[in-house]
Amino acid sequence: MLGARSSGSSAPNSSKEGNQTRRLVSIATLLAAAGIACINSSEPSGFRFQYQIGVYGCDTDCTAPGTIPLSSAARGDTIWLRHDIVLLQATDTIKRATIRPDCAGGVWVQLGATIRDTVPTPTCPDSTAPRDFALGAPVTRFHQWIVDSALSPAIYEIVGRLLVQPRIEPRFAFTIQ
Repeated sequence: MLGARSSGSSAPNSSKEGNQTRRLVSIATLLAAAGIACINSSEPSGFRFQYQIGVYGCDTDCTAPGTIPLSSAARGDTIWLRHDIVLLQATDTIKRATIRPDCAGGVWVQLGATIRDTVPTPTCPDSTAPRDFALGAPVTRFHQWIVDSALSPAIYEIVGRLLVQPRIEPRFAFTIQ
């Protein structure tokens, strides 16, 4: 969908190239069923967003993401987390969602139910900001992640936490070696 302009990877382990790890999660916030608990009827309805998150290697010097998706990385590697959010449908005139700002954590790295890392490391309170969306126009955000060398080798769950309202949290397994 949205390719980075640079190619290649400066990650030391070439076995990281592999199947694309982007996971697609779509949600329709317009619910037809009556009697469902916890629906805020004052929220705009008729939205349908697509939120994808993926892990990519670096360009030649790691100042920008590369185009190669990764399924694993070694501790100490520099990699890039990519968020793509697209508004697919909106029946209301307001086409707005709430997202976390760049200074807040947009990704959780979990082992089981325990959060082991937050990317980026938050520099502001867990705040939110409204964001206007144009139909079909993706909002893309990258976070650089230097994989913490204190993380033990394991399969972790990467959880996207950029889109707050409507709340969609795509997740996928990612191996840290």
